[in-house]
Amino acid sequence: MTLQQLSMHNCVRLLWVSGHSNIDGNETADELTKQATLMDYVGPETALGLSLMNIKYEISQWSVQEQNR
Repeated sequence: MTLQQLSMHNCVRLLWVSGHSNIDGNETADELTKQATLMDYVGPETALGLSLMNIKYEISQWSVQEQNR
């Protein structure tokens, strides 16, 4: 389930929490994250969070560089 799907029927709020700030659960979350980075990825292909505008801009910039080269 994605955050977008969760937000359709729930109030979803993401907060940045600085590491080692003595917030309940933060140390546990840090440890679980470290463990997860060591595991093989299982699941669908990840998607890039790029807007169509960004993609078009990057293609345009690449095209100009290629023409100049």
